[in-house]
Amino acid sequence: DTFTIVLDSEPTADVSISLTSSNTGEGTVSPANVTFTSENWNTARTITVTGVDDNVDDGDVGYTITTGNASSGDSNYNNVGVDDVSVTNTDDDVASLILADTASLTVSEDGTTTVDQFTLRLGSEPTSDVTVSLTLDATEVASTTTSLTFNSLNWETPQIIPLTGVDDASEADGDTITVATVSVEAGSATEYLGLSADANVTTVDDDDPGFALSTTTLTVAEGASTSFTVVLDARPQTPVTLNISSGDDGEATVEGGTSTTVTFQPGDWDTPVSVSVEGVVDSEIDGDIDVTITISVDDASSDNLFDPLADQTVTVTVTNVDTQ
Repeated sequence: DTFTIVLDSEPTADVSISLTSSNTGEGTVSPANVTFTSENWNTARTITVTGVDDNVDDGDVGYTITTGNASSGDSNYNNVGVDDVSVTNTDDDVASLILADTASLTVSEDGTTTVDQFTLRLGSEPTSDVTVSLTLDATEVASTTTSLTFNSLNWETPQIIPLTGVDDASEADGDTITVATVSVEAGSATEYLGLSADANVTTVDDDDPGFALSTTTLTVAEGASTSFTVVLDARPQTPVTLNISSGDDGEATVEGGTSTTVTFQPGDWDTPVSVSVEGVVDSEIDGDIDVTITISVDDASSDNLFDPLADQTVTVTVTNVDTQ
């Protein structure tokens, strides 16, 4: 910005006025001195004040352009006081935490096939050290970096925060979005206290919902019994119920009836359950008959992640024991 100085009357000798800034860290003044003569006394001299960029979030700062008393061989002007000029240096720096590379942070539960990272820097030069801590959902995401410290030398250098996925012990919980939070610790530069910033992280589940059968074919004689086992492939978050039914209960039953159910809890998902299949005595000479046993997820009472699973079947050959 600028202001001007001019004399009110023609001097009999040169008149000099010095100009200085009371805070050169906030603003400078040019020229540092103006001199008026009998030739230019009534020509206004322009004084330029320039704000200094200090990179610090210190708010709008006031200072003064000090104009020294006039110095002249003209006794009417010598030592005449000149008004000082008040100036405000408008701050353009904002204390902030700047995250980058956070658009699609993705890690995998196995911790090796998919890792990711984002960076953090400060938005302004701090007046003292700034320590930033990292908070993660420890059941989904981990990092070798738990805190970072910034100072007046490294504040604008992005620092890397690496991320890896956490294996949740075979739990089929689907791809999970959690929040990574960086927050300023107590004792940091005053202008940064209370600041925090978030980034979403997706952890890709490596545990696929499913169930497995010990066999898909069985043979049983009329009046006899056999069995197969069923077990889940991954730990559910809520119970999973399987419906097991015979396609022809006149030839084969399950657990003594047309159908039965098996329910797995999150605590026993990996314990195989035995399902009995009985051949039905029908007193008919009908040869060997194939019966389909269908195993399906009960959508109404199971973990939603298991609902889309396709039905599986066991083909049971019931051998005829009746003769003429």
